Formats: sequence, C-alpha cells, structure tokens
Amino acid sequence: MARRYEASPFQAFYKIRFWAALPEIPGGVRIGVIRAVKRVIVGQLLISIVLFALTFSVSEFPAYLE
Repeated sequence: MARRYEASPFQAFYKIRFWAALPEIPGGVRIGVIRAVKRVIVGQLLISIVLFALTFSVSEFPAYLE
C-alpha cells in the first residue's frame, strides 16, 4: 500500500509498520523485565547457597584434621 501511494521508506515505517507493532512492544518489554528480574533472583540465590556451602566446608576443615 505504501509503495502504491509512493511513500518513502521512512514514511512507510512510521505511518504503517510502527503503529501496527506498537501494541506488541509493551508486552514484550513486560515479559523481558519479568524474566530478567526472575533470573537475577535465582542467580543470587544459587550464588549464596554455593558460597554458604563453601564457607561452611572451609570452616569445618580444621575439625577434620584433629
């Protein structure tokens, strides 16, 4: 349709494609933010568990030597 009315590529993008994609953009941003926050929380939990286990094993090591 844009070619038929001799619109430039920028006009075709802005007047047709941008407005057609606009409802999908906030949904994608929302899903991306939720996934990012979830992965940060899971990563921090895993790191804290590993560091706790490492610290506990290092602190108990002298007891095994006795």
